[in-house]
Amino acid sequence: MAKRPSDFTEGDLSNLKNGERAGSTAKLGEATTAGVNGMGEFEDPYEDEMESDGDVVEAETESEVEDEDEDDDNEAMDVDTEAYRISRPQEPLAADEVLEPDPSAFHMLHNMGTKWPCLSFDILPDRLGDNRQTYPATVYLVTGTQAPRPKDNEITVMKLSGLSRMKQAVNIYNLTPHFTSLESPGHPIPAPANQPLHSLTMHRGVEGYAIDWSPLIPTGRLLTGDNAGKIFHTTRTDSGVFTPDSNPFTGHTSSIEELQWSPAERTVFASASADGTVKIWDTRQRTRRFVLSVDVSSSDVNVASWNPTTQHLLATGADDGVWAVWDMRTFSSTGGAGNVAPVASFPWHQQPITSVEWNPNDDTVAAVGSADGTVTLWNLAVEEDSEEAGNGNGGVGDAPDQLMFEHFCEGVKEVHWMKQMPGVVVATGEKGFSVFRTISV
Repeated sequence: MAKRPSDFTEGDLSNLKNGERAGSTAKLGEATTAGVNGMGEFEDPYEDEMESDGDVVEAETESEVEDEDEDDDNEAMDVDTEAYRISRPQEPLAADEVLEPDPSAFHMLHNMGTKWPCLSFDILPDRLGDNRQTYPATVYLVTGTQAPRPKDNEITVMKLSGLSRMKQAVNIYNLTPHFTSLESPGHPIPAPANQPLHSLTMHRGVEGYAIDWSPLIPTGRLLTGDNAGKIFHTTRTDSGVFTPDSNPFTGHTSSIEELQWSPAERTVFASASADGTVKIWDTRQRTRRFVLSVDVSSSDVNVASWNPTTQHLLATGADDGVWAVWDMRTFSSTGGAGNVAPVASFPWHQQPITSVEWNPNDDTVAAVGSADGTVTLWNLAVEEDSEEAGNGNGGVGDAPDQLMFEHFCEGVKEVHWMKQMPGVVVATGEKGFSVFRTISV
């Protein structure tokens, strides 16, 4: 079958100009940037960098590849002993749905884009040897483009180098040199400062989002959670070595979304999960099982914040747009916490809660970020109006009395209070950072 359609329609031409295949609305690659001679930059979510030189796109010279970290050079490719079932989706994807690869199914995965579609290519033999089994890998390609105008077509030779093996590690860095360079402009940053002090691989390639340092252990105590529902506890020895526990904490049935150390007890922490629960743990428990549990939401529990002063209060935010405050003294040790009700619950936001944090200088005030593009500030010391309570506080036109301020921040993902400047809030979202202080706090 011919790879180039015999005739271009007007829609096909428009698609090609937008970096899409003819007759399709599917993008060839996300975040593709045009480079030298029409080539796109190499898109590498695993931190490999590509440089462009003339008609050749390459990440490093061959000598640089040889100088890669010894652990990578000497690391042989594992033999895959598992079979992965491939099946077609039973239903078409919705407009807001995408298919994502499972990192555990790949030894290596890199993506790149080009200005115009390349529907045919060939792999060029090289002089780097046969039966290569080590990383980083190098591949030479030759391809031809399919531009809407024949005069724009080109033949391109590419060198893809620095193709690293899939790694899902927790990297720990020392930021002191970088902080010092900002305090004292011109202060040099030594090259080793850009490398991690330690890489933790106990999650064995499983992706994760939740992480928290203990505020009570100066030497360093770390919690990390992954999408398999496992939580690992890592301690730092007096010699500076980070040592993770061999056995994880288990009990959640879905991904760990948030981890929070207790602000008062050195061995106690809380976790929030996509299974809709919040659990309290004690690192002294040999069984690695939770101590307390509560069913918080029928949707994913995305975030949580432990009140730094009133230490039995925990704030949570869920996918259903509800943020709530819980009294942990009512939590059950059996997990059957169906009758536990929050101290306060606010279904004000219309989309998932992405961040929640108590004000470190006022234990009655909290900041909440939502996917609806707003950061809201709340004061729980304000008494609730009885008529408003009867309405459920859910109407957009009937703001709860506790809602003090609403600030627009497109695609807000995280919100923090600045403890050293009371009342100052910093938020980050799709359009960058927002730093503000309102008249209400």
